[in-house]
Amino acid sequence: MGLILHPQRRGIESLAPYPEAIPPGFANIDDITNTQFFDSEGASIYPAGVSTGVGTCSDILGLHVLVFTAQRPESFYFTEGQRSIDLAYSVIVRSPSEAEREIDALAQSGIARRAVELLTPAGFDERGAIFKRTGHVALYTNLVT
Repeated sequence: MGLILHPQRRGIESLAPYPEAIPPGFANIDDITNTQFFDSEGASIYPAGVSTGVGTCSDILGLHVLVFTAQRPESFYFTEGQRSIDLAYSVIVRSPSEAEREIDALAQSGIARRAVELLTPAGFDERGAIFKRTGHVALYTNLVT
């Protein structure tokens, strides 16, 4: 997401090597914004935007990542004019679990942390697209509230 700060993008990029990091099966923005999404537990998840692999800081230059959240965002962020897109994989942005905070030195020292978790597509049903949480998580310092 073009306005996402460097620490979150680094967290997103750290999930690329996992074998579950596969394309989510959507090729254009309209398909994404017109689809309902759920995790494998049945909870709604919402597309927040596309984290684009651009700029000199990106280790996965050219790899665009679909970013979800558990809360409905006000809008879906994508680069203007970007109607079709080649997505590399998907993540969900969330708060770290208690267990994740307990093993994270920065969280233990009181620094605000967020988590990105790798999602993998698990198919479609009558409600919409289903994504499975993989358990592969990266924590990053939350610089914006």
